[in-house]
Amino acid sequence: MPVSSLWNRPWRWPAVSEPHSFDTIQARLQRRVDTSDRGQQLPATRAALELTDTVARLEALVTALGSERVLVAAQVADTQQQGQPCHRLTQVESDGEAVSAAFTCTDTLAGFDKTARPVPVSAAEAAQIALLTTGGRMCLDPPGLVRLPRAAVVALAQGLTWVPPWKDKQLVNHLCTVAGEAVAYLRLLPTASSVQVVRVGVAAGSTRLQVESALAKLAADPQLTQAGEKIELQPVVANLA
Repeated sequence: MPVSSLWNRPWRWPAVSEPHSFDTIQARLQRRVDTSDRGQQLPATRAALELTDTVARLEALVTALGSERVLVAAQVADTQQQGQPCHRLTQVESDGEAVSAAFTCTDTLAGFDKTARPVPVSAAEAAQIALLTTGGRMCLDPPGLVRLPRAAVVALAQGLTWVPPWKDKQLVNHLCTVAGEAVAYLRLLPTASSVQVVRVGVAAGSTRLQVESALAKLAADPQLTQAGEKIELQPVVANLA
């Protein structure tokens, strides 16, 4: 099921609590231990990270995370809860915001914090934690981090397929309907950043009032606002020749 189907039904928060117990996570994982996993980067994840094109790398990485695990850093807190050590997942700052961090292998985790204990979890579990703790902001391998789009995090958390906005024809058709006759075409530009640029081709003969109304409708559309963390509308004169 594509992630675009999420827009037609309310999001249900996953049943994950904070702070997260290291022992609880480990107990869940004992039933599915992969003895071949030594903390290395898994094949699809490694292949994605080797891509030089940033957009292609992001798309391939989200696809890889649909089936491959990540590592989270469990750190013993100074305080204790009911006589037991309290473990919290790592958060880092990116663009002035708190972001949940996961790691693709023990090498990148050790490069970030040599004292952290690696805990393997599915990307779905890491995404659920990110939704609850940092509003869906998630990255891989800080400090040279790869930031995941929030829509991709939502898709991973629910086991759905993430459709990049620039490849989502259903979304584009919907936005054209929302914008009305003042807009000749819409194009969502491929990006690996948190800013989704939408190029809006203004139809010939449209008045300023019509264009401003179309842009306001687009800016308020929930399907568009959920497609990217930040939306930038970029009106241009349509050239359909």
